[in-house]
Amino acid sequence: MTNTNFFDLFQLPQRFDLSAEQLKNIDKTYQQIQKEVHPDRFVNESENAKLSALQKSATANEAVKTLKNKLLRAKYLLQINGFDLNDENTRSAAVMSPEFLMEQLDWREAVNDAYNDKNTEKLEQNLQKLQQQQKLHFQKIGEFFAANDFENARNEVIRLMFLDKLEREIIEFLDILSF
Repeated sequence: MTNTNFFDLFQLPQRFDLSAEQLKNIDKTYQQIQKEVHPDRFVNESENAKLSALQKSATANEAVKTLKNKLLRAKYLLQINGFDLNDENTRSAAVMSPEFLMEQLDWREAVNDAYNDKNTEKLEQNLQKLQQQQKLHFQKIGEFFAANDFENARNEVIRLMFLDKLEREIIEFLDILSF
């Protein structure tokens, strides 16, 4: 099960856009898998059987986490289609356009200024704008995957990874300022 395709495991089509019903079925299938591999079922089994059940459970955990999160699902789709997002050259070439770099600098400056000024309202406004940007990137990613344009999907995913990191930082800043 360690090399199991997550989409196959949950009997889903191998695509980025999943319907609400398909996402709900992930939970149902996950519960079924976990019942099948629950440690109580393997108390009297061999160590190999116990280890196998543990591996299946871990794979199911990773699969459900990946498939239910849009960014992780996009990264996984790229991975199974031969695109390595961990390659630094690939990431650099994909996102280092001057426009993208300037956009990132502007975002960072606005967020850092708001944090340094302890302006939670500005941070929340930046968070909302950022989340709107993320929606647009996810829409583009869906279109690129639907067209099997993995190159452009990869570029959008890498850009979205930057935005995702910034979103987490804004949320962290808001948490810090709320105390």
